[in-house]
Amino acid sequence: MSLKKSALLLLAAGHLLTACVHAKAPVALRATVPPPTAPAPLPTLADLTEAGAATRGEFRSRPVKWTVTHLLEHGSAFTVESLRMEGRARFRFLLVGHGKVFELATLIIRDGRWYLRDRDHAGVYRPWEAPFSLPITYQYWLQSDLRVVELDTASELGEPVSREGDVVTLRAPLKPELQVQLDRALALARAARDPAHPDPTQSTHLEELERLREVGFETRVSARTGILLDYGTLGRRSRVTDFALLGPLPDSAFDVSDFHPGPELSDPTQLPVPEALAMIGHCGVWRPGDKPCDPSAELLDVKTQVRRRVPYQGGIGLPGCFLKSRTHVIVSGTVPDGVELVDVNLSTGENRPVVEAGPLAQGFTLFPALSPDGKTLAVLHRSSDETRPESQVYLIDLETHSAAPLGPPLEAGFLSWLPDGRGLVLLRRTAGAETAEPRGDVVRLGRDGRVTRLLGGGSPLVLDRTRLLSRNSETRSWQLSRLDGSSVHPLGGGFVEHGFPAVSPDGKRLLWLKVEQSASFSPELLDLTTLEQTKLPLGPGLWTQPVWR
Repeated sequence: MSLKKSALLLLAAGHLLTACVHAKAPVALRATVPPPTAPAPLPTLADLTEAGAATRGEFRSRPVKWTVTHLLEHGSAFTVESLRMEGRARFRFLLVGHGKVFELATLIIRDGRWYLRDRDHAGVYRPWEAPFSLPITYQYWLQSDLRVVELDTASELGEPVSREGDVVTLRAPLKPELQVQLDRALALARAARDPAHPDPTQSTHLEELERLREVGFETRVSARTGILLDYGTLGRRSRVTDFALLGPLPDSAFDVSDFHPGPELSDPTQLPVPEALAMIGHCGVWRPGDKPCDPSAELLDVKTQVRRRVPYQGGIGLPGCFLKSRTHVIVSGTVPDGVELVDVNLSTGENRPVVEAGPLAQGFTLFPALSPDGKTLAVLHRSSDETRPESQVYLIDLETHSAAPLGPPLEAGFLSWLPDGRGLVLLRRTAGAETAEPRGDVVRLGRDGRVTRLLGGGSPLVLDRTRLLSRNSETRSWQLSRLDGSSVHPLGGGFVEHGFPAVSPDGKRLLWLKVEQSASFSPELLDLTTLEQTKLPLGPGLWTQPVWR
């Protein structure tokens, strides 16, 4: 205790003693006990909806800050700190784990530009084209907006059941189909327990499953603001903290004076050589020895090596194909219940789904390939039912956006159109051949649905009007043949250390990946006439799935 504070306490005690001595009646020293406070009433859904509407109106018109923490496995978390005012925003991305906080990136949005400072680079980009070194950052960021109780979705949160201070707990019962899935998960979790060697992580997971089965989904909401404070499903919980409405913010809160615009701000469809534009998957944080990470589709100028993210306005987007104008691309974008196809305008950044209804509206739609006339997409679609490993080839009419199945279900991959558009070449995998190197037969799938074997091998790719590239499954060497599978001969010395070939629009070059001794992939170009190889110095990370047409 400081001397000043001690003196004040002694002075107060002296005054009290003097008052007692000179009083005509004894002074009783009693503590005043406040009357008990009545518990705050439990708000209704209508009350919470009204509070949410008021809050939403305020944070649209005033500067605001908040933090969302997404809880991950093994006690780690992905945190997004947000600061926003009209026309400007700043976001800070953190990964928390093993008792440490790792700062991943900072993104400032102002004046129609995105200023990214990442772990290994900084740059100025057009909207949605900033390439995070950890691509899944986009997914968590899109889940980090402030959410309030809204009229059209309030009933999905359930009913208020309790209140502690400002925090109201709502519970929603499980739907019957979810109860069945949860019972299966509970049975598996109980069977996995080893009483002799208890695992704390397994025990926690089992407790969460049992509580979910008992009480249903729980959501916590602020009674004052209507903001969802703790929400999500099992294993995918998010928590909101540090919400505050602020006064005017200085310009220094969004300072970008140390950023220098580069060629990434140009329109990628206006390259001097439009055919030099390719797509490639990339995860920048990956290093040799790491577990694989989710890549994101990037645009690559193979002539200058300038790259940027495909402006997909979603989480993870995988390279698909270019449309005929080469101003649009198709990506396979991740959504909560699968993977969908999205048409991305590279000039304007506009996104629109390729198919919104029908059999492709759910499940996983991958590996789109554009027909020679530019009117039809061939895709592989797999059901979200894990007991059905086969894929189904579908043809999508780009004018009507309707989809129709072609041929029988197959364990297939590597779709490639024949030059006349009368059929496709693809890999038909050998049943049960779950190997790193796809094995099976290269087959032709005609427009009539008939499947014809062409030759043994894998990874087929139609190069031009006469040549087919494929990989010999036994020697792993690359080979050329006619389109009917005849006249097979090696491509150069075989290039056994290369994979994932993508052919240029004119059919004269390959963009593919060389496997290095460090088990990393290095992008390279191959001239199919001279067999001259050119290494592309694109920097570290995991490179995968190049696409050039």
